[in-house]
Amino acid sequence: MKRIYYLTQTAALASEVFHSIEQSGIALKKHVVISDDKESIKEHDLKLANLFQRRDILRYIELGMLGGLLGGLVLALLTVIFPPKGMEITPYSFILEVFSIGFFGVAIGFLLGVSKDNFSIAEFRDQLDRKEFILLVDVEDNQYEQINHVMTTQFAHVIKLKEDPKELTLLSENLDEAA
Repeated sequence: MKRIYYLTQTAALASEVFHSIEQSGIALKKHVVISDDKESIKEHDLKLANLFQRRDILRYIELGMLGGLLGGLVLALLTVIFPPKGMEITPYSFILEVFSIGFFGVAIGFLLGVSKDNFSIAEFRDQLDRKEFILLVDVEDNQYEQINHVMTTQFAHVIKLKEDPKELTLLSENLDEAA
C-alpha cells in the first residue's frame, strides 16, 4: 500500500478527482483532504483528514515520553544517591518519580505535537496557507497503475506532490484506525 499526495486548487476539483477514481472502478481504502479552507471541504462533502493526519502529535508524544522518562530516571537516581534528610527512598517512590516526570514529558509532547504540522505535509505549508487542497489517497499496490492512469489522462493539471513508502503508510493506517 502507498499513500499518494496530490495538490488541487479547489475543493470542487478535489471532489471531481475522487468521483472519477470511484467511477473508474477503483475502490479506495482511504482518501481524505487537508486544507485550511474547511467551509469548502464541508460544502463539497469531502472527508477532512483527522487530527493525527494533520498534526505531528504522536511523534512529539514519543519524544516527550522518552525525554520525560530519561529526566525522571536521572532525577530519581540523584534522589537515591543524595537522599533528602529524613526521607526514605523506596522502590515505589523511585518508580513514582520516574513515571511522574515521564507523564509530564508526554503532556508537553502532546502540546508541542498539536502545534506542529505532520512531518508528511509540513513541506506543503505554503500551499495550505493559500487555501489549496492536499489529497491523501491510500492505494493498494495492484491499484497504483490504475490511479496513475486516471490522474494522468483526466487530471494532468493536478500536481502529484509525493508518495509515502509502504512502511510509513501502514503505520499511519494503524494510527488512523485508532483515531
